[in-house]
Amino acid sequence: MKIVNVHISIGSLEFDFCSKVIIRSSWKTLTDTASIYLPKKIFVSKDDERKPVQEIIKRGDKVVVKAGYEFPLKTEFVGYVSSFTTETPLIIECEDSMWKLKQSSKFSKSWRKLNLQELVDYIAPEFDNVVNDRSIGAFRISEVNASTVLNELKGIGIKSYFKNEILHVGFATPLTNYNTVKYRFQENTIEGKNNLKHHSKEELRIRLKATSIAPDNSKETIELGDSDGAIRTLTFFNLSKDELKYEAEQLLDDLKFTGLSGTFGAYGDPFVQHGDVAELTDDVYPKHNASYDIDSVVTSVGVGIGYKRTIELGKKAKR
Repeated sequence: MKIVNVHISIGSLEFDFCSKVIIRSSWKTLTDTASIYLPKKIFVSKDDERKPVQEIIKRGDKVVVKAGYEFPLKTEFVGYVSSFTTETPLIIECEDSMWKLKQSSKFSKSWRKLNLQELVDYIAPEFDNVVNDRSIGAFRISEVNASTVLNELKGIGIKSYFKNEILHVGFATPLTNYNTVKYRFQENTIEGKNNLKHHSKEELRIRLKATSIAPDNSKETIELGDSDGAIRTLTFFNLSKDELKYEAEQLLDDLKFTGLSGTFGAYGDPFVQHGDVAELTDDVYPKHNASYDIDSVVTSVGVGIGYKRTIELGKKAKR
């Protein structure tokens, strides 16, 4: 049995142990989170005094969680303390760099015509970014922080998330800087943790509503797919009706596919993040062999847990 190593830094403190750490990461959510559980009472010698660790940790302290079977360890999470308990066990709740944007100054400004890159540079100048630049027409913000602005963009179909401390805006999955991770069901996945379902293209009932917003904020909307299907909404900018129809048809084809959906369990090694591609191989059911975008990863490390992941599949990978 492999020994799991962990290293956690919180502000000036460092730990090579924990009860457990649960890290939740996805492009679907604005913020990745980590919950760190430390056992019983821990005291720290500081300024010639012995103080409970709860008195040393502060909201906003930088947090780095590393884990692995062998050294050097992989960085699983970088973020900041958002809250913590004062009782035992000590539970420290953390958020990624989006926490910093939640603490940013309040912005108020209006634009008659605005590109996405310009907006991101305006509200988050301290972060490196990767932006799928496009015109978003007239735009107005009033006394809101940067995180709130990014959350409002979700309403017009623009996703935002941090990955490796870089702010990504407009891409659900990156076009570059991603890994292809191989999983063989009979080898490096966890038996009993497979919640995948195989479905045919015809079984997926999807109704797609696509809207294009012009620079003057006028809208063109079309609907495609199954009238009785689950509604998916998509937003584009400054497309003609024919261009909108073409883009919607391509995306509907991505959403309706024959293959797998759901989650499966895997071990901490190989390292994987959302936005990577999972290349699946099944010796028993070869029809499961395919590559998929990874929508989310939940990583668990700790005593009695080991080092495991729950991986959620997205659409079939075309990158």
